[in-house]
Amino acid sequence: MTQICCIAAIGALSFSLQPELSGFSTIINIPEDMPTISGGIGSDTQLNLSDDGVILSDQSNRFEIGPPDGSGSNIEVNITAGEAGDFIHAYSGSTVNISGGRVGNAFFSAGPVTLSGGKLGQDFQPTGPFEYAGGVIGRGISATSPLANVTLVGDLFTLNDAPASPGDTFNINIGSTLSGIASDGTPFVFTSIRGDLLLNPIDLEIAELPPIDTTPVTINAGHWPEPGIARGQTLTVEGTASLADDFIVYDASLRVEGGTVGEYLMVVAGGDLSASGGTFGNQVNILAGGSADISGGNFQVFRVERNATMNFSGGQIDVLILAGPDSPTMISGGTITELRPLAGPATITGGEILSPVDVVGSIPLAIAGGTFGDDITVSSTADVSGGTFLGDLIALNGSNTNFYGSGFILNGTPVEGLAPGETVEFSGTEISTLSCVLADGSEFVLTPGSVFTGAATISFTFIPCDTDLTTTAATLPGSAGYAVPDGVTDLDDLGYFIVAWLDQNLAIADLTTSGSTLPTAERYAIPDGIVDLDDLGYFLNGWLNGCP
Repeated sequence: MTQICCIAAIGALSFSLQPELSGFSTIINIPEDMPTISGGIGSDTQLNLSDDGVILSDQSNRFEIGPPDGSGSNIEVNITAGEAGDFIHAYSGSTVNISGGRVGNAFFSAGPVTLSGGKLGQDFQPTGPFEYAGGVIGRGISATSPLANVTLVGDLFTLNDAPASPGDTFNINIGSTLSGIASDGTPFVFTSIRGDLLLNPIDLEIAELPPIDTTPVTINAGHWPEPGIARGQTLTVEGTASLADDFIVYDASLRVEGGTVGEYLMVVAGGDLSASGGTFGNQVNILAGGSADISGGNFQVFRVERNATMNFSGGQIDVLILAGPDSPTMISGGTITELRPLAGPATITGGEILSPVDVVGSIPLAIAGGTFGDDITVSSTADVSGGTFLGDLIALNGSNTNFYGSGFILNGTPVEGLAPGETVEFSGTEISTLSCVLADGSEFVLTPGSVFTGAATISFTFIPCDTDLTTTAATLPGSAGYAVPDGVTDLDDLGYFIVAWLDQNLAIADLTTSGSTLPTAERYAIPDGIVDLDDLGYFLNGWLNGCP
């Protein structure tokens, strides 16, 4: 309090007095009147920060706008450029307008705040009105006070992948995501994923957006200064180029072939991320309406939320979180060090997962390939048609694990007499040992530590795997051993099949129903009277994997 009175008194002597024009007894211009300011300001004072001016503030010596008891009045701070430190407190009776420059982290305000440009740091806590019309706002805004009324000015507002309009009643709580374009053209995202809580109903105001240039841009060096891309823009990052923290991809395309991407990348509302290289900070977030296609690159935490999709075919992910029950993820390559308990559906056809795999609730899991370095716990449904398993299989009460393949041996006894596509089911209490050849040609053997609870079930679906079609070197009709299997799958078998496939020979080349390309498909391995590319793919899958 002493600092505030002191600065106000100095201001009365040293700074311009314009009560008849401004209504303030003291006006302080930084850096014109002094390069920096500290301590605070009191009633009937206007502070203008511009150019290279600095408001000094930190946790130990925070700058106070008005007296802490809320007795101040007629206090205004206008920030058009310059730097304002962390832990600034603006109390009742004050108004803060930010149109440029940077305000640090942990800014607290009890009076009205308007952000129309510049950057506001993390952990902003408005307890009074807050209007956002432009600029960048850091993650962790906490507008939980009953008086913290938030107004967003812009267009293309999207709430959880659905359009939002003025008059809609909603807030941002756990599991919610609101995105859009501010009136200055800056994309924004408010979501609980980045720690945002806006508990009161949010007001939306429509404003005309500025024109946008959608010419594709490639950067291979230096730091890209913009906070995001939007509305059909395409940005390619390669070489040593870098993007800022909290970068937003709203209805736009980000291609990362190299360089670095900062923390908390947000892909949302029609935005897509394609990565074949590069290094990503903690964490990448694919939010409602977003998609990702990852074939390379290094990631720390990668999160896929509701109404989002991801294909992962290469690269390294330290921690993968699939949090959306309606967000399908395809994993066909790469390495995942830790796969968090699955709250979203996943199809795994390749790659390496080093951690245990746990399935939450009723989420389905399909495994058609890949290497699993630890236990797999199934609580709902798991379809297993391929892969290499180094850990135990834990089947919980009510779960169903479906094995697709051939050569099923249960408790030392072959399971025979199944027609192609036919399924037989057993309860967990009937299982002590199990082995089979999965549909991708890999061998599955139940480990001694595996557990099937009494209410769990397993099922076997017979998928014939006939790639041994002719005797080696018997490549011509009429030659000895032609069309006679010899227990060896080799190039002669492939050539035999391709001739039959090109001749549209239904007896040999019609192996599966069109469109049924995965072993878990309903009509996989069931001929349909058509010879097409799906039949060729079916044969090649078995042939390449050495299926007997």
